[in-house]
Order: sequence, then structure tokens, then C-alpha cells
Amino acid sequence: MIRTVPGADDVGNEQLLGQPELRFAMNRDLLARYGLRVTDAEEVLETALMGRLAAKMVDEEGREISIIAKPDLPEPIDQDALASLPVLTADGVRVPLGEVANPKLVGGVSRVYHEQGERRIAIKCSVRDRAVVEFVNEASRRIGEKIKLPPHYRMEWSGSFANAKRAAQQLMVLVPLCILAIVIILQSWFGSWMKVFFILWEIPFSLLGAFLGLRVLGLNLSISAAAGIIVLTGVSFLTGMMLIEEWSRGGSMLAALQQKGRSIFLSSSVAIIGLVPAAFSHGIGSETARPFAVTILGGLVTSLLFTLTLLPALVTRLSK
Repeated sequence: MIRTVPGADDVGNEQLLGQPELRFAMNRDLLARYGLRVTDAEEVLETALMGRLAAKMVDEEGREISIIAKPDLPEPIDQDALASLPVLTADGVRVPLGEVANPKLVGGVSRVYHEQGERRIAIKCSVRDRAVVEFVNEASRRIGEKIKLPPHYRMEWSGSFANAKRAAQQLMVLVPLCILAIVIILQSWFGSWMKVFFILWEIPFSLLGAFLGLRVLGLNLSISAAAGIIVLTGVSFLTGMMLIEEWSRGGSMLAALQQKGRSIFLSSSVAIIGLVPAAFSHGIGSETARPFAVTILGGLVTSLLFTLTLLPALVTRLSK
């Protein structure tokens, strides 16, 4: 079913089968005819394969030693040797095990996997051209609609999804704290909440370009894209600070723009040009590098336009 979910690739499961097993299906009718029980035949098999405690002895040092008795069978033990084992009836008649049980060689479980003290079966897959969280949400919905798990069974998603979920929870705490710290630093630097307010206007315009870039290139908001947004926020604040700092020294905003506009344009343009190869790459690792580069590139474009056009007009209008 996971193969039908868009974005699924390299779907497979852990190798569980492949270990040959010799199983004896007990013929209850024949056992009853000889006056035998199923446990009588099973005890013969257990004794042949594992042995049976015959006696115990104590050595000179007081250590207890168990004596295990097993029939003398050829090594390795084969199917014919087990089938020829005698099962004694109440009358002392020897009935071959193969007469009251049907041996069959089948494929069994080669390995049993455990995690945190519980047995597990893992299904693995890769996600291509789609956000991991979005893929897991759709896959979980489809599985929940069509498959009902037996009692005491549960389904858990791990790997990249668990890492993304954990990182998202951390970002929900770290991003507001980082923005708050930046605001406090800006206020202590400029000593004016109005100037901090002007710089904070960089955030919505840079985010607009970041989300627009992801939308145009068909990318999803992933953890790498969120990391790019954090970097973009810091760079956007820096460009706004350069202009506001020059304006704070006295003079008009137009003079500050003439003084710092070229530096802001060149620094942002160099960063934009440097991110173009990563934003349009399709090689190994591009599923992580592309969202990171696209968010920064798109945000820098809109942030640059805002800093050079709307921010001077906003400052001039509100500072009167």
C-alpha cells in the first residue's frame, strides 16, 4: 500500500524468512489408534533434539552437574533419522515417529528483531520530491482507512520523520527566542523602538519571497527550508540595519540610501548569485540543499526590493 502513495521509493521490508524448519504435523487419529497422546510424540522429538535430564551429581567441589540423555543419532540430524525414532505405547510397542507424524520442511523465520523489549517488523522506504511529514500524513491516513491492526499491534514512524518532528518541536521554541533576542539587541543598539519597528518590517517581506520561491519551484516546507528561513531572517535584519544605522547618524533617508544603497545591493546580489546553483541543483543531496537555498534566495530578492524601495518610504512617512 505504501508503494501507491505519491513520493514513495525503494519500498521494502526487513528479511524475516529464509531459515529452513522441519515441522512435524501430528496425525491425531493414528496416535489415538495406538493409544498415544500428542505430547508422547512431542517428548520423543524434544529428547532427540535437546536431550532430557537423566540424573544429577555433585563433584568433589560441591558443584551440581546435570546429566542429559540423548539418543545416538547421526550428525547432522536429518529428516529420516527423526522419522525413525520410536514412540513407545502403553503395551511397549515401538511405533516409528514418521508413522504418526508427517514431517515437512518449510521456510521459517531467520531472525526476530526487537526494539525496547518488543518484537518489531520494519518496512523501509525513501521519499522523493515530497516533504517527509506530508508523505507520512497521507500514508498514515490511507493505512488507517484500509487496514485494521490486530490487537496489541501498533504502527510507528521513525527515521527522517521522527527527526523532522523532533526538529520542528525544537524550532517552535528556538525561533521565537532568537527573534526576541535580536529585538532586544537592536533596541539596546539603537535605543529606539521605532527604529526596531522599521527593521522588523524586513521579516514579512523576506518570508514572502521565501514561500513564493518554494511555491514556484514546487518544493515543500521542510526542516532544511525552516533552517534557511532562520538564516534569511538574520541576513534581512543586517541589510535593514545598514540603512537604519546610516539614517540614525543624521540626515534624510534619501541621503542614507545614496550612501548605503550600493553596498546593500552588492552584498545581497553576491549572495543571491552564489545560491543559484544550489537552488536549481538535482544531484545527490539536492533534496536537502534546494529548499535551504531557495528560501534564502527568494527571501533575499524580496528583502532587497523592500530595503531599497519601501523601507525608505516607510521611514520617511512615519518619522515625520
